[in-house]
Amino acid sequence: VLGRSISSSGKFPEGEAAIATDATASYNYAYFALGIKRFPAGESAISEDPTLAVQYVENILHRPMPEAESEILEIEHLAKRYGEALMGNTSPSWEQLIKDKTYLIIPYVRGVKKRVPALEPKLAEDAHYALEYAKLLDKRFPAGEPAIAKSSFYALEYATKILKRPFPAGEEAMKFTPRVWKEYQDFISTVAPVVNKDKRN
Repeated sequence: VLGRSISSSGKFPEGEAAIATDATASYNYAYFALGIKRFPAGESAISEDPTLAVQYVENILHRPMPEAESEILEIEHLAKRYGEALMGNTSPSWEQLIKDKTYLIIPYVRGVKKRVPALEPKLAEDAHYALEYAKLLDKRFPAGEPAIAKSSFYALEYATKILKRPFPAGEEAMKFTPRVWKEYQDFISTVAPVVNKDKRN
């Protein structure tokens, strides 16, 4: 039955009950026989195999699969792929699972393509992740600025790529790295006239 369902195209209703008991058969049936469409009856089986669950989300579901998340979390590369595959859909259950795992928050933000306020306090603790978050949003991340300001390199990148204007809070750190300080000075010399004009207006 399982071989018949996978090797042919189109639905095979009389075999679906058997197919649904097996994760691989269910995924292949959804992908090949159904033409990359959901197979709800097989999702329970798929959710028990974290690799297939992530592939199912990436290629077919394009939204969270909460029933598989605890298993996916155990394998780092799958957890990153899962977060990136959510196609703009948030998952409160996933946010709860990764709230203390900063390295998984950034892939999740890439996937949901929006702010994740519940996870921002954790991101704000680390200059690297705070900067990455600001870059993904392409806007200021005020809560992360104190951490960013402590790193000369991150402060420079934040000023030049996010603020696109001086970053006074980060200047003390930047002064400790001569090359960074010179690059920052060159940068602010080009934007200062624009900033001053904005203030006059």
